[in-house]
Amino acid sequence: MTYLPAKKIKGKDQKPSKEKPFSLTEPLRRIWIRVRQAYNASPEAFAYSLSSLNAEEANSLYDLVKHALFKGSIGEIVQGTPALRPIIRSEDDRMCMIDIYEVLSWRLDRREPLPEDRRLAQAMRSGIGREMPDLR
Repeated sequence: MTYLPAKKIKGKDQKPSKEKPFSLTEPLRRIWIRVRQAYNASPEAFAYSLSSLNAEEANSLYDLVKHALFKGSIGEIVQGTPALRPIIRSEDDRMCMIDIYEVLSWRLDRREPLPEDRRLAQAMRSGIGREMPDLR
């Protein structure tokens, strides 16, 4: 008996995207401007502005800044998420996003998974050649 391969139906084999597309809302834009101005003022003002956010604001700001992770330039960020074009204008904005991510990921206990290439590089470094010989 001969079995024919199953027909592939277009769209059925693709996994549905769990993440909805990012959109920059007006309240989120205001939060970003407030935190960004505090970032320019001083480290103390920046820390206070992040600690004064409520849980909903902190989560929405986290969802904004996670798009800057693992990107080498603002061009890569804007290419990946065009909705960020109005608020990201310089490398200082990108560095601010990374600093915000570090604070909020610890506060909210949320982490973004490493990209495949970085995960493999980290796995290669972790255990190879690191064992110390017993010199007793």
